[in-house]
Amino acid sequence: KNSNYAIKLFNKMINEYNIVPDIYSFNFLLQSFTPHYKHSDDLNHIYKKIFKYNISPTIDTINYLIKNSSYQLSKSESYFYKISEFNLQPNVYTFVFILHSCSKARSLSRGLKYFKIMKSHK
Repeated sequence: KNSNYAIKLFNKMINEYNIVPDIYSFNFLLQSFTPHYKHSDDLNHIYKKIFKYNISPTIDTINYLIKNSSYQLSKSESYFYKISEFNLQPNVYTFVFILHSCSKARSLSRGLKYFKIMKSHK
């Protein structure tokens, strides 16, 4: 419910008040989501909208996307691999969220893969 209200408010900010969002606005919006499968389309829409405004995501942006996609491991992984695309460095939250997603999917092998990546990022 909070995410629906946040999306409506965000769109109103853009469409009615002509406020140009920045990455902090997008991150705040993404933060309003709770991890759940039904948000997948909304997350993709917001992610694409970031680029519409010619904004580069931060590691926080990617972390929110991974966290909010935790019930879809393939989606979480696709966001994880965007990190290198944008020349970002994963942080502790990145690994907590991707490992949580692996846990939800009951994928020990992929969890171990990300654990090894985490250990190499000191």
